[in-house]
Amino acid sequence: MMVEEASSRYEVGNYLPLSENYANIVRPKAKNDSSYLWLTNWLNEIVRRFEVSLTVTGREESLVSESIVRLKEKAVYQSICKDFKRSSDLDDVTSLPQSSGELVKVSKLDLSYCEDLTCFQESISKFSNLLELNLCGYKRLTLPDSIGDLVKLSELDLSYCKVLTCLPEAIGKLSNLVELKLKKCIALKSLPDSIGGLVKLSKLDLFNCEDLKYLPESIGKLSNLLELKLDKCIALKSLPNSIGELVKLSKLDLSYCEDLKCLPESIGRLSNLLELNISECKQLRRLPDTLINLMQLGKLKLKR
Repeated sequence: MMVEEASSRYEVGNYLPLSENYANIVRPKAKNDSSYLWLTNWLNEIVRRFEVSLTVTGREESLVSESIVRLKEKAVYQSICKDFKRSSDLDDVTSLPQSSGELVKVSKLDLSYCEDLTCFQESISKFSNLLELNLCGYKRLTLPDSIGDLVKLSELDLSYCKVLTCLPEAIGKLSNLVELKLKKCIALKSLPDSIGGLVKLSKLDLFNCEDLKYLPESIGKLSNLLELKLDKCIALKSLPNSIGELVKLSKLDLSYCEDLKCLPESIGRLSNLLELNISECKQLRRLPDTLINLMQLGKLKLKR
C-alpha cells in the first residue's frame, strides 16, 4: 500500500511536509489498523521518493529487513513524523550498518532501549546533520571517538546506560550541544577534561550517577550552563573551585549527595543562582560564608 492509497483508511495527523510532490504523512485512525509489514512497505516508498540512498551489496541485500531497512525505517520515520513511537521490532538491533551513515538528512535518531546494541561503528560520524541522539537504556554501550564528529548535535541522551564508565575525550568537540543527559549512569566514574569544550551547554543532568566522585576543573568553562543536576550522586565528595565560574547557573541540585562534606567558597560567585538544593547532604556540616553573596537566590532547600 502506498501513501496515496492510505488516504481512505488513515486520517491526517501531525506531520512534516517532505516537499510539494509528496502526500501528507498520515497515521492510523486506530492502533490496530496497521501492521509492521505495512509500515515497512510504506517507509520504503517514502525513502524511495525522498531519494535517500543506501549502499547494500551481497549478503547485506538479502538481510535488509534485519538491520539496514529496520534502522532506516526508524531513523527516517522519526525525522519526518513528530509523533513517532518506537517499535519493539527494533529492539534486537546490535550495531549500526555501515550504510546507515549515508542517511545525511536525518536530524533525529532515537535508539533508546535497543539493549543489544553494543557499539557504534565509525559510520555514525556520517550522520552529519544529526541534531538529537537518544541512546537511553543501553546495557553494554560504548561510545567511539567519532561521536565528536557530530558537530551539529544539540541534544544527547545517555541516561540509564548502566555500564558506561566514561565518556570519550572527543565529546568535547560537540560545540553546539545544549543538553546532555547522563542520569542513572550508575557506573560513570568521571567526566573528561574536554567537557569544558561544550561552550553552549545549558543543561547537564547527572542525577543518580552513584559512582561519580569528582567533577573536573574544566566544568567551570561551561559559561552558558543554566542547570546542573547532581542529586543522588552519593559518592560525590566535593565540587571544584571552578564551579564559581558558572556565572549563568540558575539551578543547582546537590540533594542526597551523602558523601559531600563541604561547598567551595567560590559558590558565592554564582550571581544568577535562583535555586540551591542541598537537602539530605548528611555529611555537610557547614555552609560557606560567601552564600550571603547570592543575591538572586530565591529557594534554598536544607532538609535533613
